[in-house]
Amino acid sequence: MKTMKNAKSIAIAIVLAAMLTGSLTAAETRKARLPAKTQKKLSARATRAPGKLTVQQQVWRYTHYYKLNEADQARIEKILLAQQKDMADFNKVHGPKIAAVDEQIKKLKDEIKELEKTKSVQLKVLAELKLDHEAELDKAFTDEQKATLVATYLKGYDTASFWKYLPKEVQATLEEQCQAAAMELILAGNSKPPAVLRDASRKLRATLDKTLTPEVRQAAETRQMQEYTMRGFARYELTDDQKARIGELCAKNVKDRLAISGRYRQLSDDLNAMRRTMYKSGSSSYHHAIRTEVVEKILTEEQKKRLPGKYRKTSTKDKKAKPSKKKSKGNSTI
Repeated sequence: MKTMKNAKSIAIAIVLAAMLTGSLTAAETRKARLPAKTQKKLSARATRAPGKLTVQQQVWRYTHYYKLNEADQARIEKILLAQQKDMADFNKVHGPKIAAVDEQIKKLKDEIKELEKTKSVQLKVLAELKLDHEAELDKAFTDEQKATLVATYLKGYDTASFWKYLPKEVQATLEEQCQAAAMELILAGNSKPPAVLRDASRKLRATLDKTLTPEVRQAAETRQMQEYTMRGFARYELTDDQKARIGELCAKNVKDRLAISGRYRQLSDDLNAMRRTMYKSGSSSYHHAIRTEVVEKILTEEQKKRLPGKYRKTSTKDKKAKPSKKKSKGNSTI
C-alpha cells in the first residue's frame, strides 16, 4: 500500500512539473515571437525600479520627441549612462548624509507641530480675551450712540455727501429715517454682520428715495457741484454772467451724470436678475423641463406606460387607488 501511495505522489509531482515547465516554455515562446525592440522593452520594464525610467526608455522617449537617428541615439545613450553613473556615485557618498538630514527635518517638524498646538491654545485664549474686551466696551455706549454710528454706514458716503445742500426739512426727514433703521438693528442685536448691514442699506435706499426725489437730489448736487467749481475760480473775479453760465454748466453735468447713473443701476439690476435666473435654470433644468413636457403633452398613454418608473407621472389619486401589494399574515377576517 505504501508503495502505491508513493507512486501516486511521484506521478502527480511529475504531472505538475510538466505543466509548469510547459507554461513557462509557452510564455518564453510567446515572448520570442515578439520583435527585438519589444523584447528589450519588456526586459527593461521587468528590471527597472518602479517609478523610474531606464536609460533605454529615456532614449526611446527622446527619439520620439526629437526624431533621432541611430547615431544620435547612441550619443544620447552614452550621455545618459554617464549621468546615471555620476548620480549613482553621488548618492553613494552623499545619500546617507541626505537621509540623516531628512531625519533631522522630520524631528524638527514634529517639534514644530507641538509648538503650533501650544500657539493655537494661546491664540484661543487671546481671542476670548478680545471678545470680553469688546463686550465690555460695547456696554459703555448707549443704544442711541450706537445707532448714530450704524446710521452713518447705512447712509452711504455717495448719498450723504450732498445732504448738507438739501433743504433743512428734507435733511431732518432723512436723518430720522436713517436713525430709525439703525435703531431697529441695534435693538435686534444684529448691527455688526456686514451682509445684514448691506441688506439694510439697500432697503433703506428704497425708503429714502421716496423723500429724496430725482428733482430734489439734482438740485442739491447742482449746488454742491457749483460750489466746488467756484472755489477753483474764486480769485479770477468772475462776473455775474460768468457765474450764471457756470451754474448752467454744472446743472447740465449733474443731470447727465444722474441719468447715466440711473441707467447703469437699472442695467446692473437687470443683469443680476438675469444671472440669478441663468444659474437657477441650467442646461439640466431645461432638459428636464422639455422631457416633462414631452411626457405630459406628446406621448400617448400607451407610450407613457413603457417609460421608466422615475419618469412616469402618477397623480395622488392614482397612488391611493393602487391596491397594496403586501399580503396579510395569518387568517383573514370577514
